[in-house]
Amino acid sequence: MNRARLLLSIPLAFAAAYASAGGAVVQDREISTYPFVANAERSTAIRAGYKRIALGMSPAQVAAVLGEPDEIRTLHEPKVKNGKIVGYTHWYIIRRLVKNGSAAQKQESLVRVSFDLDDRVSKVDAWGL
Repeated sequence: MNRARLLLSIPLAFAAAYASAGGAVVQDREISTYPFVANAERSTAIRAGYKRIALGMSPAQVAAVLGEPDEIRTLHEPKVKNGKIVGYTHWYIIRRLVKNGSAAQKQESLVRVSFDLDDRVSKVDAWGL
């Protein structure tokens, strides 16, 4: 009986991880080829455009400025183990040398745009630019 509950709970948890309050499905997506380096045109667009991203913008408005994100990740409550989902992030990557490792090993340059469950920008981070 416990095994049946476990097997039933896995798909439910998986589905919940991708649903925002508005009912939109957010599918996690990651880069699979490393090293990853954006072409010059994309790099310039990200560097020039991220400063124009404002709190409250929709994903479509962000995409009009930065293009489609390279990665999409579910966003959980900060500093809470197994915290509830509070939104999702779009990652615009200029450079990442390896998937896993220290900051020195990754040598990342990127912009991360966080969206809340109402599909509105809640935060913009940039590093390595």
